[in-house]
Amino acid sequence: MAIKDYKNKTVGPIKGTFIISRIEYKTFSNKPGTFLACEFTDLSGSMKAIMWDGFSTYKSWLKNKTVVEVFGELNTYKDATQIQIKNMNPVQIYNTTLLVPSLPTQKITEIETGLKSFKDSIKNEICKIIWEEILGDHLGSLKPAYLHCPGGIGEVHHNYCGGLAEHSYSMMKIGELVAQYQGLDRDILITGCLIHDIGKIQCYNWELIIEMTDVGRLMHHTFLGYKTLLGFAEVHKIPLDDLTFMKLAHIVIAHHEEEGIRKTMFAEACAVSQIDELDALVTHAVAFSRTPENKTEDSNWTKFCSLTQKQYYVPSIQKPVEPTSPQESIPKENIIDDLFGDE
Repeated sequence: MAIKDYKNKTVGPIKGTFIISRIEYKTFSNKPGTFLACEFTDLSGSMKAIMWDGFSTYKSWLKNKTVVEVFGELNTYKDATQIQIKNMNPVQIYNTTLLVPSLPTQKITEIETGLKSFKDSIKNEICKIIWEEILGDHLGSLKPAYLHCPGGIGEVHHNYCGGLAEHSYSMMKIGELVAQYQGLDRDILITGCLIHDIGKIQCYNWELIIEMTDVGRLMHHTFLGYKTLLGFAEVHKIPLDDLTFMKLAHIVIAHHEEEGIRKTMFAEACAVSQIDELDALVTHAVAFSRTPENKTEDSNWTKFCSLTQKQYYVPSIQKPVEPTSPQESIPKENIIDDLFGDE
C-alpha cells in the first residue's frame, strides 16, 4: 500500500516499500541513549517514522535515498500520523515510477504537445534558437530534463517530476491572453515563460527523491538560468547586447522581483513575474486545500499553512455553480475584448 492509504488512519499495522528521504539519530530527553527518526516517501507523499531501539544492526546499510520494505505500526504524534518501525529490509529491485512523485506519463506527453505548439508559433529568430535548444529533438537538447524536472521542492508549488514543464506551460497560456490584450511582444513574453525557471534543472536532483543539489543550494536558480542562456549565446554566437537576448536574460534574473538582483524593467518582464506568482499561488492553494490531511474536522477551514502563513476556506457544502451558456456566436478574436475591454 502507498503512504496516502495510511494518511487518514491513526492506528493499525503498516507494510510497504518506501524511500528513506531523511535519517536522524536523536537523544532521548528523559533517559540515556538514542532513537532513530526518519521520513519515508513514495509516489503519493511522505510520512515521519521512529524506531526506539534495535536499529544498530541496520547502520551498515541505512542511509538516505535507500529503498526499504517497512513493517510497523501506525500511531499519532502532534496530530499527525507516523510510523513506529518494527523491522526494515533493503530492497534492491524496485520501480521508481511507483516511488517518486511525478505527473502521469500521459499528462507529460500532453504538456509536451502543447509546448511544441507554442514552439512552432514563435517568429523571433533568437527566441527560436532558445526554444530549439530546450525542446528540440537533437542530441544535447534539454528536453528530457525540462519535461521531467520538478517545479519545486518540499511544500513549494509543483513539487513533483514534470512540475517545471506544467508550471511553464500554464504560464504560457495565461501569457497569451496578457500579450494580446496589452499589445505586448508575444514572442518575448512566451519565451520568457519557457525559460524563467530553466535554472531549476541544475538546482534539483530527482533520480530517487526530489532534493536540492549542492550548486542549487549555493546559487539561486535565476543565476543558473542566466548561465544556461549564456551557454546558448556562446554556441550560436549571439551578442550579449542583442536586444532580444538582453530582454530574455533580464526576465530570468528579475522574475522574482524583490528576491532577484534586478527588479523587472519592461512590460513583458513584469508580466512574466506576475504570471509566475499567480500560477504558483493558485496551484499551491488548490493542492493544499484538496489534501485530506490538511482539513480540520467540523470546520470550513484548512489547517494553518506554514508556507503561506494562512488558512484556506473550504466549506464542506458549496452552492452549485450554474453552468454558463455556450458562447459559440462570439468570434474568437472578440473574446479578449469581452474579458478586458472598456465597458
